[in-house]
Amino acid sequence: MLYMHASTSTEVGKCSENAVAEALTARGLRVLARNVRRRYGEIDLVAQDRDTIVFVEVRARRRGALVPPEETVGWRKKRRIAMVAASFLACHHLDDMPCRLDVAAVEVLPDGSIGTVRLLENAFQIDWHL
Repeated sequence: MLYMHASTSTEVGKCSENAVAEALTARGLRVLARNVRRRYGEIDLVAQDRDTIVFVEVRARRRGALVPPEETVGWRKKRRIAMVAASFLACHHLDDMPCRLDVAAVEVLPDGSIGTVRLLENAFQIDWHL
């Protein structure tokens, strides 16, 4: 895995997303889109895992943080992800494709480099009829 260094929170976010995209590719997924924005939110990465569309929320925290990255996705964020995912599927005529919502937990080391990347498949379920 490519280990990148970051000092600002914007750089940490960008480096984390790059590391996750690399990890997804290494697992055989194909990254379809990055930073998909709609008026109600954003999804960090959209990938394809065989016949499944995968929406990935990237969360990074410094090593030793009180709360692990994956636990920082609250219900509001989950709702926004669901709305953006539904819009993405509709815009790309993929409504009939199976999909899942993953969280990528990224550990940032004290020197600003990216440490471990954990991919949590089906990290949460949402109501698609929002």
